[in-house]
Order: sequence, then structure tokens, then C-alpha cells
Amino acid sequence: VLESAEPVFEAEVTQPFAEESVIEVIIVSGFGDYEYRLDEQAFQNTPEFRNVSPGVHTVTVRGVNGTCGEAMLEVQVINYPKYFTPNNDGYHDTWNISSLDDHPEAQIFIVDRFGKLIKKLTPTGPGWDGTYRGRNLPSDDYWFRVEYIFEEQPAEFKAHFTLKR
Repeated sequence: VLESAEPVFEAEVTQPFAEESVIEVIIVSGFGDYEYRLDEQAFQNTPEFRNVSPGVHTVTVRGVNGTCGEAMLEVQVINYPKYFTPNNDGYHDTWNISSLDDHPEAQIFIVDRFGKLIKKLTPTGPGWDGTYRGRNLPSDDYWFRVEYIFEEQPAEFKAHFTLKR
């Protein structure tokens, strides 16, 4: 007889804005062999998920043998889109850091290559549509700075993204 117990687990998520977003599952208590699932994907044998998209995800852990049940936990991956295409096709038409929705205090500042402020955003707003004073800006890289609270401490992140027309 192969036994297993319902798992108690934690999930470690890479720091916000990491180059590669990873979720690693750590079994805190339980015994037996477990399998792991992210959202509605298929279960896998390894407790690590790589290249995870930004947003809220559900991690599920269950025993491979027996009927010990399963445990679930919600985790959040914070990252930003690397590009957007404001062409009104319904896909990537605006740019925003929606994975910061749970951080209403966050402020996002978008600047052009010369440091000129183009747009100030909040993650819960509609995002940037690629215009400045009603005129379309050209395809180019644009820089941003985001100020937010992470683990009860003020944090700042700077990077760039591409506007593609």
C-alpha cells in the first residue's frame, strides 16, 4: 500500500519584475509523492513552474497515490508587458502593469528616450494607448518607472518596453 497525506505547502515566487518569473512549491508537511499543477494546466511531477505570465495563479498539489485530496493556493506574479500594439485589434492595444492591480498606491510614469514625461498611470486604470496630446507616437522604445509598495516597503523599478505600430 502506498500512502500519502494531504499536503500543506508554500509557494515561492520570484521577485517582482524578474527576467524570468518562476513559482516553486515547497511542501511544509505531508508525506508521499505529489504532483503539481498551475491554473488549469496538466499536472506535472516537478514542483517548479518557469516563464509564468504576470497575474494571479492557482497552484494545486495532490498526492500521486491514494486519495489524500488536494490543496490549492493563489499566488501573484508581478511583471510588465514587453511590448504593445495600439492598432485596435483587441490584443495588446494599451500598455499597463495590470499585475499590480492589488497595489492601488502604485504609480507608473512613462517617458520617451529624452526623459520627457508622456503619461502617468495607475495599474487599475485603462493604460496608455500610445498617444501624446491626442497624437499617435511613433514605434519606438519607451521607458517607465513604477513606484509601489512591496512587502510593506517602498519599491521602485525602471525598465523599457516597445510600442509597435
